[in-house]
Amino acid sequence: MNYFEAIQQIVCYGETLLPNQVKEKTRKREVVFCRQLIMYFMKQYTKDSLASIGGHFGKDHATVLHACKTINNLIDTDKIVKDKVNTYSKKIKHREEFENNIISDDIARIKEQLIQYLIEEKEIDHSAIILYNRLLHVLTINDPEIPAAEPTIEELNQAIEEAEQAIIIRLIQRQKIDFTAILSYNQLLGKAEIPAPT
Repeated sequence: MNYFEAIQQIVCYGETLLPNQVKEKTRKREVVFCRQLIMYFMKQYTKDSLASIGGHFGKDHATVLHACKTINNLIDTDKIVKDKVNTYSKKIKHREEFENNIISDDIARIKEQLIQYLIEEKEIDHSAIILYNRLLHVLTINDPEIPAAEPTIEELNQAIEEAEQAIIIRLIQRQKIDFTAILSYNQLLGKAEIPAPT
């Protein structure tokens, strides 16, 4: 999920401000407080650097650090602020869970589709793999080995079975499926359809 947009939307709505208002260069108390809350939650819920968080508002890392200290102090001394922070935290967590559930449902649906393709020995659409990998947010690439020599029909069938198992294992373990693995699998299927010379 886009944490900045989600947090900004939740906090601005709660503070009855528009998102563009918190980006304005102003020292109005309600705007500064809202901006500090957003910075605080960005620090809590993301691994973004202080400079990156501040960049959303044209501020530096020192401003973000000051914002976080201010909100922490208010949590300890002001019950109204403490209650607001707890309320916003719950809303952010609910939003996070909601979006994660959608992604999990999509992954499960695509996984079932891919397994069905493997069972029916159909070619797998590359766009399905791209979407599956994006949903898992996996960025590393491990190229599988592709047989160099021309295999026999028996070897092809064994290679197809091994490729299917490897892909199914990756689906079950929610690991990235590399493009080349699918290309290799589709190539093996294509070769297996060619009758062996007599």
